[in-house]
Amino acid sequence: MKTGIIFLFVLAVSAAMIFFAPQHRREPESFRPTTLGAVYRKFWSEMPARLNAERVGLALLGLSGMFAGLYPALLVLLVYGLRPVDRRPSAVWFVVMGLIAGVGVAANFLAMLISHMNFAFGGRSSNKTATFFIWLVPFFQGVFAIGSIMIGFSGTCAGCVGRLLSN
Repeated sequence: MKTGIIFLFVLAVSAAMIFFAPQHRREPESFRPTTLGAVYRKFWSEMPARLNAERVGLALLGLSGMFAGLYPALLVLLVYGLRPVDRRPSAVWFVVMGLIAGVGVAANFLAMLISHMNFAFGGRSSNKTATFFIWLVPFFQGVFAIGSIMIGFSGTCAGCVGRLLSN
């Protein structure tokens, strides 16, 4: 019961960070995306259906960014289901997925910055429209990515988190 409540809470916060938290203030004359979900919607709509060798890496970064957005909720389920203290071979998965989520956090942060970057000379700076969420979203996702790596490397940390999520 407690794990289900924690999972639903973390899932709701993750979804709010992706779909509702604006990383930039909306400007009336601009059609630029202001949430991470809108950034990825635009990213995937402009991605060609057939990927060449150069775009495969970019697509993998996009997938890792989307993975990082939902990984906090997935981590709660993984800790509950895999019991990293009982079975230490499962610890490798926590490290690998934490590293993938860490790459995704960096990709999300860069995507949020680039989405409002102005490449024209004499243009306005994009940092004037940035909100607090441009820092909060990567921080939130990064805490869970680092936590996953710590769970994988440390049996003590895995035990603490496992006890927190046990019913």
